[in-house]
Amino acid sequence: MTFPIGVNKDGNASGHRKIAGIEVVTNAGTVVYSNYTTSCTTTYTVDYVLDGGTGGCEDARVEEGGSHTICNDIPTRTGYTFQGWKYNDTETIYNANHTFTNIQADITLVAQWNPITYSVVFDANEGTGTMDPQPFTYDVAQTLTPNTFTRDKYEFAGWNPAIPAIMPAENMTIKAYAKEDKKIIFLSFLFS
Repeated sequence: MTFPIGVNKDGNASGHRKIAGIEVVTNAGTVVYSNYTTSCTTTYTVDYVLDGGTGGCEDARVEEGGSHTICNDIPTRTGYTFQGWKYNDTETIYNANHTFTNIQADITLVAQWNPITYSVVFDANEGTGTMDPQPFTYDVAQTLTPNTFTRDKYEFAGWNPAIPAIMPAENMTIKAYAKEDKKIIFLSFLFS
């Protein structure tokens, strides 16, 4: 097998790729051994999976046996708090500034999120009675506590603003919306 590595009879490379342990036979029949080594380095990836978030750390490449430190850039996600980075499908969660050493394989770090709980505060809107605030978890469908407010000569007609099917990423105060009871009014007219 012939390799175009450009080794001359003095064993000097002439600018071509240096390959270790290859026996080269020149056109003149001279056997020359290369005494050069390759510079191939194995690298591994560190992938950050944001799982719906934005920002955070950038993916990295690390040489075999090297180290990688998780950056301080905390990702964000509407309605959630960041809990850390889950390591390679294990239950282990790491935070900023943790250093992985002697890396021998690819690393995947998945952002872990906890949904935020918000409160809905009920306002009687000139009615009477009390209702405790109700906790709602962001992005989770939940049934609203039934109204217990009363207002003389009024009938409860709903909440204002209306509660969305999925809780938004904010606390809310909603007022009881009432309409007057139906009344029949008799009018008399006198024509002359």
